[in-house]
Amino acid sequence: MQPRTKKRLFLISLFVASITAGLTLILYNLSTNIAFFVTPTELLANPTKDMVKLGGYVKAKSLEEISLTHLKFKVTDRTNEILVEYQGPVPAIFRETQGVVVIGIFNEQSKVFIGSQLLAKHDERYMPKNVADKIKN
Repeated sequence: MQPRTKKRLFLISLFVASITAGLTLILYNLSTNIAFFVTPTELLANPTKDMVKLGGYVKAKSLEEISLTHLKFKVTDRTNEILVEYQGPVPAIFRETQGVVVIGIFNEQSKVFIGSQLLAKHDERYMPKNVADKIKN
């Protein structure tokens, strides 16, 4: 083989190896960072001491505001429910009967979920106010 051909072959091999390594790193990080939420039924069936995302609906008439940044409420999947104690910033759209995801740790002895982050789900039927007013009239 000529030196020029060897150099080209080496550069092409280096390029392919770099692309392969980069894609491998990206796919590995994506697969480890994907986190789905668990429902109250799943968490009660398989309790864990790891941090999890608890998802469901805020049960009607279960919201207790201790202070502006300290809440107690129940998350339900309409089969089971778990009491959540959360301290931190509360999203403006958070309310009862609304979808919610709480990130935190489940205390198996007291059956209380201690939340560290609260994500409220907005209504998927959102319409800008001017469009909603035109529909009403």
